[in-house]
Amino acid sequence: MYGNIIRRFRELRGFTQCQLGELVNVSGKTVSSWEVDRTEPNMGDIERLSVALGVPKSVLVGEELTTDKMSAKEFEILTAYRNASKDIRSAVEAVLNVRGD
Repeated sequence: MYGNIIRRFRELRGFTQCQLGELVNVSGKTVSSWEVDRTEPNMGDIERLSVALGVPKSVLVGEELTTDKMSAKEFEILTAYRNASKDIRSAVEAVLNVRGD
């Protein structure tokens, strides 16, 4: 369930499994197990993954979007938008002529 999401964000951030493991205080083998859905991270791991990868916990648990339905570039743009300041998001919304939350 979490594997594809963790792998996608890890790759977008340019981390190896071992590097992400160090940031989350687990082994690279544990990250590998998560990515192939052999095991699942506990809530403490999700919290640390959220910080390390710079994404909300809800994204990591698949509540906000499904990465399988978008390209890597779309996913990267969405991530950048979500991490941008309010002013930047407003500018993007103006260019796209949409209204954000």
